[in-house]
Amino acid sequence: MIRWRDDVAAPSIERRQPAVRVARYTAFNVNQSAIVAELSGAGSADDLPSAPKGIESSVLFAHKISEFRQPSLHADASPSILYSVVFDIPQEWHEEFNAWYDQEHMPMIFECREWLRTMRYRVEGSTKATHLALHYIQDPSAFDSPPLKAARLTPWRNALVKHRWFTDVEKMIYYRQG
Repeated sequence: MIRWRDDVAAPSIERRQPAVRVARYTAFNVNQSAIVAELSGAGSADDLPSAPKGIESSVLFAHKISEFRQPSLHADASPSILYSVVFDIPQEWHEEFNAWYDQEHMPMIFECREWLRTMRYRVEGSTKATHLALHYIQDPSAFDSPPLKAARLTPWRNALVKHRWFTDVEKMIYYRQG
């Protein structure tokens, strides 16, 4: 899987003109890897090579809806940890969810200086996901930080937690490769 990711999939993405940045990650506790490609133009799954037999792969295309970053973060910084969270939110909750994430959750989390950058996306063409958050973190201590703990204890978040779509999410921790 890693060989296919590094020798076939990532180079094919990097050859595309609209690719701005391509990074490779390996999951912490499962046999899974990820390629995160920031594109400057439109793309589609048709542009990517098929995975060989025996390798399961999936592609999420998404449009950025918000970005948060520490003021001290340099443009060429390569945080060592990627924490991805995939949500499937009913349409009638999109506005409230986005307001909570951008107005309360992210400002609170970014009180932790190890939380370097978060990019939030609206997933296109998927039947299993509507929103994706990619959190770039410098050190694992961020996961146990007082700002993150406080962000998980607010009345607004507690109201959202009552909904299954809010708690039934896919979370994964990856470490940057190369």
